[in-house]
Amino acid sequence: MVIEKISNWFQTNSLILNFNKIHYIQFVGKSKLAVIAHISYKNNPTNITSCTNFLGLTLDSTQSWKTHIVQLTSNLNTACYIIR
Repeated sequence: MVIEKISNWFQTNSLILNFNKIHYIQFVGKSKLAVIAHISYKNNPTNITSCTNFLGLTLDSTQSWKTHIVQLTSNLNTACYIIR
């Protein structure tokens, strides 16, 4: 399985894989018909999430920019108020 290969890579490179902080997104299309996959490794389940922040971008499962734009608009409004 893929998660086992990832865990082995981390161990080989003297890194620690923290399963308490791992979460994943299952991307869906516009029809929103998807089978929910549950991923676990050595009885450590991973959490599924609908959106996450990755390198400053907010990614969501529907592959739209709506969540990122809402967050960015809020930050820009704050900056504009401070400048004004």
